[in-house]
Amino acid sequence: MARTVKKPEERRVEFLLSAQKLFIEHGYYNTSVDDICKEMGVAKGLFYYYFKTKEDLV
Repeated sequence: MARTVKKPEERRVEFLLSAQKLFIEHGYYNTSVDDICKEMGVAKGLFYYYFKTKEDLV
């Protein structure tokens, strides 16, 4: 599978939208960083490149 290169701000927005969707479906406390990364189809390390913690999303 080819790697997709996106602008940092575009990727941050994708994380925020994916997290928002999961927070609505499962609640904030029942959504993990792993869940967000699975929803996006990215490695967990990419999340931590953009955010220090899940709390940084809100």
